[in-house]
Amino acid sequence: MKIRVERVGEEPQDLELILDSAWMARELEGTCRADGSDSFAASGRALLQVSRLGSRIQVSGQVDASFEVTCARCLEPARIQVSDPFFMLFEEAPGAPLAQEVELIEEDLSWETFVGPEIDLAPLLREHLLLAVPMNPLCRQDCPGLIQHLERPGSDAMQESPRLQAEGKAVDPRWNELAKLKLIK
Repeated sequence: MKIRVERVGEEPQDLELILDSAWMARELEGTCRADGSDSFAASGRALLQVSRLGSRIQVSGQVDASFEVTCARCLEPARIQVSDPFFMLFEEAPGAPLAQEVELIEEDLSWETFVGPEIDLAPLLREHLLLAVPMNPLCRQDCPGLIQHLERPGSDAMQESPRLQAEGKAVDPRWNELAKLKLIK
């Protein structure tokens, strides 16, 4: 996922990057639902155009990806679909360090520096995908949450609680001690 700067000309060049499940599992580790098996269903691609604008390198196009994260309510898989435009302007890093405090403007969000003969797009694509994940991802909009698992009969990890027995619901045994607490007025 690297671009050789010396090969970039003023004429836009098409570039297709495949974001396979192995790359996504590695780059989105800790965010994606990956169990280390082949069942991890993630895929994507970036269709980009690369061109030179004077001393800068412009990369623009579209990023499309699909992967699973954990639902914030029920902890089941939640599918994330990303189909967003991508734009970044790269400039070779200056020899002198930048000032310590610099006020950012909107154009700075699409500007990045690089060092050396190559530009690595992997960290930027990773960031782009991570920013597409909602703060509270849901498997579906009407997800009832963990209560659907408590109501599932015959679950090995659940046992009957005296408090919920009348309602016919099972509870995780780790919550049993909380059921013994009494409210003091």
